Amino acid sequence: MNGQWLGTYTGAANGRIVVNIDDHSSHFQGMAYLHSMSPELPSVAAGFHTANKDRDFTFQTDWIHPIDPHTGLTVLWDTIKDRYPSNIRVSAHAIVNGFWNEEALTLSWTTEFGTTANCVLPRSKAG
Repeated sequence: MNGQWLGTYTGAANGRIVVNIDDHSSHFQGMAYLHSMSPELPSVAAGFHTANKDRDFTFQTDWIHPIDPHTGLTVLWDTIKDRYPSNIRVSAHAIVNGFWNEEALTLSWTTEFGTTANCVLPRSKAG
């Protein structure tokens, strides 16, 4: 599953997603970057690790942080929430279910607020 996976996600919000995954000896670890198509929603980054290297997996993200649109850095929600509509919230974590093979990474997730999304991402090709 290690490598880079690029594509789009759909669900409560739609957008672009980049998932970078590193292969550790007993598990995978990585970062996902989600960029919503809606300007009313912040982009977010999520850190995660899997329990093992199984092709079917479930995990809770280690954290989710919004990305400051001016600096491109992850920040705490309280530092930028005044730039977004008052009804917007950023989840602290999500439960992710997935499956991977050599060609695609399939993910679906649910946040603690009950919002859901999913994607099927082809492996990025070098070159």
